Amino acid sequence: MKKQKLKNKYSIELEIKIVHEFLYHIFFVKKLSVRTRDTYLNFIRELGNFRLNYNAQKHSHNKKNSVLIKEEDIIRLFSYLENENRHFLLACYFMYYCFMTHRDVSFIKIKHINFDNCTIAPCLENIENRNDVVLIHFPKIIYDLLLELKIDKCPSENYLFGNDFKNAKQWQDGNQFNKYFLKIRTILEFPSNYRIYRLKDSGISEMLKQMP
Repeated sequence: MKKQKLKNKYSIELEIKIVHEFLYHIFFVKKLSVRTRDTYLNFIRELGNFRLNYNAQKHSHNKKNSVLIKEEDIIRLFSYLENENRHFLLACYFMYYCFMTHRDVSFIKIKHINFDNCTIAPCLENIENRNDVVLIHFPKIIYDLLLELKIDKCPSENYLFGNDFKNAKQWQDGNQFNKYFLKIRTILEFPSNYRIYRLKDSGISEMLKQMP
């Protein structure tokens, strides 16, 4: 926007025309990779979803609404899981760093993961907002844990998070993620309005804070 000498806008004012021009600039002018373009596109899409969710909660009168998980509690959560359950830690990484819900994560199969490109091609018939899905890129912290858990050696048709969050042939619904998170919430004495689906929104919020 600085280069085009456009006036500053609030995120809520972001227009689709600007998004299209920006993505065109990234891909055709700067000649960056498809992966880079898709990373920007994913972030812009999740930013829009975050704004919609924020506005919906802002106008809610329910005082028991869930809240974003504080960064210091994210650190405590991850630190605890590093010792207690690294498979569930991997699931939390996907929610936090890739902006996925626990329902989305439950449908990941080994075959959806491209270890060479660090991408996931989601199961389109089950993922939320499937009409907008592009490849999801994951960071090195996820890649390293995938290799540590030897996920690349698992049968391709297995679900990444079956029973007890270990790869398995049989699918487990997202409720197992919620139940386990509630146990951890009690152990770590987190606020009662923390919910597992907020890992996604908390990840988006943290990324926004880190942007220049």
